[in-house]
Amino acid sequence: MSNTDLIPKDKKQAITQAMLDLNYSATEIAEELNIHRSTVYRYKDKPLSEDLRHFATEIKTLFSIKQSQILSKLLKKIDEEVDDTYDMRALVSAFNIISKHTKSLHQIHKEALSDKRYDKIMGGFGS
Repeated sequence: MSNTDLIPKDKKQAITQAMLDLNYSATEIAEELNIHRSTVYRYKDKPLSEDLRHFATEIKTLFSIKQSQILSKLLKKIDEEVDDTYDMRALVSAFNIISKHTKSLHQIHKEALSDKRYDKIMGGFGS
């Protein structure tokens, strides 16, 4: 039994949606969660309860924090190797390129609020 077998199905669904939002492939998600790729696609379109949407946002936030920590360590290591000003400009350029593809906590929070507003609007049409 793997650690992912202990995760409830509804939480796996939220984790799947969070990982898809973070641009993980269906294959990567299936491998990480120990589920079939077709399950990833099924989970993708399933609506989440408000609690699970909040859980998914927390997952994305944790991923974002971890990415920032990795970037920080990478930049520190590069900085230790840099000797002159020219290399420092290259370091700053590398950081800008990497950070451009990393969602900020603000972006994640903004998307979660947008999802919540959309759900409220769409919920009004079901009545």
